[in-house]
Amino acid sequence: MGDAACAFDPLASAGIVAGLRSGLEAAGALARHVAGAGARDGAALAGYDKRVQRRFIDDLNGRREQYSLEAHWPDSPSCRRQEDAKRATTDSVG
Repeated sequence: MGDAACAFDPLASAGIVAGLRSGLEAAGALARHVAGAGARDGAALAGYDKRVQRRFIDDLNGRREQYSLEAHWPDSPSCRRQEDAKRATTDSVG
């Protein structure tokens, strides 16, 4: 829940808001689940999980796009590591 659900890029300055939003959404989903709306199949909790995953994937895609604009020293070891990490993220996220 909240910050424990996922971590966003600190340079985007959205972590606190995202953590609070996620925590509030988690509380609502849990309250609906406990109250019986979706208790049988876990729909309330599954919906929350899906929203968190979608938001995180959107953040990864935005981060990849933003950081791809920065290429001052493409031959430096640091930039090569970042490119390798971007490729690995692209391969794992889709």
